[in-house]
Amino acid sequence: MSTMKLTLSIPRPVLENARRLSKRRRESISSMFSRFVEAAGRELPAEPSYPPKTLRALSLARGARSVPGDLDWRAIRDERLAERFAP
Repeated sequence: MSTMKLTLSIPRPVLENARRLSKRRRESISSMFSRFVEAAGRELPAEPSYPPKTLRALSLARGARSVPGDLDWRAIRDERLAERFAP
């Protein structure tokens, strides 16, 4: 596997801790970081595959307010229909 150079910005205490840990384990910080990222990636659930229209609907809904769990949408629908079609 080929490697690439990466520059990270981390707080000094984290860097010092990484150096101590690296020395104790006799392992480079780069290899520790690589192993950490690989392990973290295995813990993530697989991304679900949705059709394009579903993905679009999800993107539109992102950031929208959530619906209260006790909302009676049938009653609201019936009220609106009654208002609209009242004689």
